[in-house]
Amino acid sequence: MKRTAITCLVALGAMTILPGNASAADKPKVVVDDDRAQCADADYTSISEAVHEAPPGAVVQVCPGRYREWVVVDKPLTIRGQLDEVEAVDCFDPTPGQLDDLDATRWAIVEPPDSSWRSLFSLSADNVELAGFVLQGLDRPTPTLVDGYTMYIPAVAASSDYSGYQIHHNLVRKNTLGIELGSNGATQSRAHHNCLRENKYGLANQRQLLKSARVDHNQTFRSESLAYEIGWGYAGTERVTLDHNASRGDSYSYRVENTTATRIDQNTVEAGGRGIYVRGGNVGLELTTNVMTGGSLGEIFFDTPTLAVPEPTTAAVITGNTITGNRGVGIVIVAQAKVTGMEISGNVITDNGASGIVVLDGNNGNVIRANISDRNGLYGIRTGPNTTGNIIESNQMLGNGQLDAWEQSFTTVDGVIDLANDWTGNQCATDKPAGAICGAAS
Repeated sequence: MKRTAITCLVALGAMTILPGNASAADKPKVVVDDDRAQCADADYTSISEAVHEAPPGAVVQVCPGRYREWVVVDKPLTIRGQLDEVEAVDCFDPTPGQLDDLDATRWAIVEPPDSSWRSLFSLSADNVELAGFVLQGLDRPTPTLVDGYTMYIPAVAASSDYSGYQIHHNLVRKNTLGIELGSNGATQSRAHHNCLRENKYGLANQRQLLKSARVDHNQTFRSESLAYEIGWGYAGTERVTLDHNASRGDSYSYRVENTTATRIDQNTVEAGGRGIYVRGGNVGLELTTNVMTGGSLGEIFFDTPTLAVPEPTTAAVITGNTITGNRGVGIVIVAQAKVTGMEISGNVITDNGASGIVVLDGNNGNVIRANISDRNGLYGIRTGPNTTGNIIESNQMLGNGQLDAWEQSFTTVDGVIDLANDWTGNQCATDKPAGAICGAAS
């Protein structure tokens, strides 16, 4: 319901102007309060109506309350709830959250009004900013099929027909899919400083193209399936950077497939399942300076491509990562992944339950250089049968449980061992074939 009184200035502590948005102070503003208890002179009681009536470029300030509605944003707007409340959230609080455990006199809570298959916020315009909300309870676990792919309804749907989205400082919890981020790449879109907690999937681009986007400084906790899924079935995912995110207790932290120039950099992964899961079709993938500890599976895992016309991952770089104290393998490239032209360098992979680095059948022509792979439960570095042309040099492999170095692709002719991969200048104590690797000079 519209109200013509002067815009309420109550609770303006939530109107903090973030860096990069100083001009918002000069924009026209409307105020929303569901019951006008916090903002007695609010212009509207419905976010949807305020969004519909606000002029392009306006600020829609949403006061604390419980808003059960579907909101469609089809013009450039800044839509803000209570940023300070979200900023103060302990996203990793081990106590399971409940949909009714937040005080609606302090938070701007948006949740489904009925059982419809719609998003809480559908963003279909350039330069939409969405910040300061609790977005919860959109549990639609039954998927739909789009072009043969399984899709879920997200709490926030950002269309790839537009760009320049700013989705930040939201508590997104207990949804099947938290944020579906699309962007056409005309200007960079960004999702940052969100708490994505106890969703099945945290953030994905699913059915949307995603170009020129940054996903940074978010926290994900106890994602049932995946914290971040980038690429997957559709071509057109490119120039996406995921940096400075913290993942804890997620089943899988990152899944990447069918992308160009994706960078996963300076993130932390703790006490979860698999850290970074890579399927095929990636070109120029960079996995750099991430820290992964206490997981249960292989932390960086390259698997077989799944697309109808499978393509390998090429020209990937894995460098500067620290992978320690996990129950599985540090870095593994499985048979039939057919990874070529990869550089694995400068990583510290220690004290994991299985092996440090494993390169299995059919992954040829890669470089494994200057890594430290010590005290792992099985092997420091292992290459499987039918791997050829890999350069494995200047690595340190010491104190591993079974062997420091194991090459399975070799032949012996007249007592002379011929390795299919080039091992030179490595520091290790135990190898197989015995004496063929640890004694190889640079």
